[in-house]
Amino acid sequence: MGQGYRAIATIVRARGTKGELVCRPWHAGSPRLHEGLHVALLPPNFEVDRFQEVVFAADDGGDQRVRFSGIADLGDACACVDARVLAPEAELPEEGEPLGPEAWIGLRAVDEALGELGRVRSVEEGPAQTLLVIDHEGKDVLVPAVAPILMSVDAGTVHLSCPAGLLDL
Repeated sequence: MGQGYRAIATIVRARGTKGELVCRPWHAGSPRLHEGLHVALLPPNFEVDRFQEVVFAADDGGDQRVRFSGIADLGDACACVDARVLAPEAELPEEGEPLGPEAWIGLRAVDEALGELGRVRSVEEGPAQTLLVIDHEGKDVLVPAVAPILMSVDAGTVHLSCPAGLLDL
């Protein structure tokens, strides 16, 4: 490939008969797919080209509806479900712009039912998901940074909706 790529989304399902897909960002801070963005789909399959260009992207809740240049029908779209979407580092926002969880260290973590939990102490990137390490009442609590637990991040606050019992683990 010759340049650095970063995973920014996963294709979660095909939508419609004209090759439209639903993509889910890897985490709430992932850059969004946009028209003109060049991407690579992994793992590659033999039905569609690995390298694609985004020709349509629209927000759909936390997900995005997307069409790629080389995917024109339902069969091709179905072949791409569960693929990771990687974008060239050069086409992503400039360094210094908050891109993801590393920018959340030090922010307040607030649960919609429990209120303030503490501060995000660190972030652990795992193969399956990103975990926020929150200093909660003097102990480290691991909270998955995935929808629907991670609701949003805004100025100084990570908003969460933790399932019952998560903080007791």
